[in-house]
Formats: sequence, structure tokens, C-alpha cells
Amino acid sequence: MVDDDPVVRTLLEQYFKQIHFDLICISKGKECIFAVENYKPQIIFLDLILSDCTGFDVIRDLQQLEKARDIPVILMTATLDSKKIANLNGIEPADYLIKPFEFKDLLGLLNKFFNQTTNQ
Repeated sequence: MVDDDPVVRTLLEQYFKQIHFDLICISKGKECIFAVENYKPQIIFLDLILSDCTGFDVIRDLQQLEKARDIPVILMTATLDSKKIANLNGIEPADYLIKPFEFKDLLGLLNKFFNQTTNQ
């Protein structure tokens, strides 16, 4: 999970622990590439606006990595206009999570991509 907001990272970290998912929290977009190369995550939750780059920049970089091509990237954003911007830039995240979101929304995405039932 890549988000430069420590509150969001802490909340998501606690939630993922409750549902027994391992979570690596990263605060900078450029660190995401390193994490993918070293840990091979099953899914990436990526904030659109980061302190060092945008989520679009990170997705572009990930698309260049062979190891990352099959990893779903969920773009976390506060605006629906991000979908329009992404389409204009040729960026295709696997899905979107609109902030503020409820944990049931996050759970729905996990179930969608892992095709399993997860209890809250």
C-alpha cells in the first residue's frame, strides 16, 4: 500500500491485520518499484497524489516491470475525475477506491481480486 498520509497507512495496516492479510506500507511512489522487485505483492493500493510523484507515474513505471504486469493496482483517489485523467493518459489501474472510503469498499475489492470471502 502506497500512501504518504501516515493516518491512512496506520488505519489500513490495522484493518489488514484484522483480516489476516500481510501489508507493506510505503510512503513514496518510487519505493513502490523497489518493493515490487523485492516482495512481489499480490495487489497494490496506490494513492493518486504522493509527495514524490503521482500514482500515474508509479503505474507507468510498474507497467515497464515484467514482475509487475500481473499485479492489480487499485488507485486510491478523492475524485472521480481521476478516471477521466487516467484514460487520457493511457493509464489503466485495475480499479479505483474513492476516498473517503469505508472498509467494506476495501473488502469488496479484496474479494473481487482474490475471489474469496473475508470476514471483518
